[in-house]
Amino acid sequence: MFFICSEISNSVQARPLAALLTQILNEGHYGKKILIQGEPYTLSRDSLSDSLDCLNDLFVNRYDQTVGSHILDFQVSIFSAFECWITKISENYGNEMTERYTFSRLRKYRKHLEDYEKASSEEEKNKHLSRLRSVPGNFISFPDKFNFVINKASEKNYPRDLRIDKDIVDFIRAARNTVHNGGVHKGNDIELVHKEVTHKLIKNKPMFHEDYNDLIDLCASLVDIYESIITVLKNDIDKESLRDLST
Repeated sequence: MFFICSEISNSVQARPLAALLTQILNEGHYGKKILIQGEPYTLSRDSLSDSLDCLNDLFVNRYDQTVGSHILDFQVSIFSAFECWITKISENYGNEMTERYTFSRLRKYRKHLEDYEKASSEEEKNKHLSRLRSVPGNFISFPDKFNFVINKASEKNYPRDLRIDKDIVDFIRAARNTVHNGGVHKGNDIELVHKEVTHKLIKNKPMFHEDYNDLIDLCASLVDIYESIITVLKNDIDKESLRDLST
């Protein structure tokens, strides 16, 4: 809707705003006083002119920044929705997911502790302690939840390319996380080729797009991934949850 409104405005070179305000002033429709935070305020003709300049600056000179902000909001929203519903799918498997990751981590704890006991130098012991600290606790991250769900789907003839879909989700998740840094990517460089279009996240730089439609098309793949997961796992999900997940 934003892009459509923008194209309409651009088609007439954004002239209606200035023309409308001028008509309001010339025909005496402006009542001289307005309310700002409940307080009456009188605008002079000079202050009205300044306001018009500011509006033109915002909607013309700063248009790219405005679009970029909308795109980041869209990117954050669509992935957050995807994250929410994949999490709800994972909850249908009770303790299976929790136990799988918990037992896996317990095995890693045990191995690192055994390696620590066998170590013959402080340097080796510190190395094993560092590895021990890197093993997550009881928290199950979204990447773990997604991998669990999509691996379940792969056991039931998942119709898409599993490796490609994991790369897509990892890339969009990293792009979504730039919201914590004002839209700037802080991790290592990431590159993804989707439908012959190369998407990049460069360390310490904001995400850049030659054409925003390419990003929207990439995000649309989340819908296809989700639909494929629901289709193959529907028999594992109780009917009440399935209605919510399919809405």
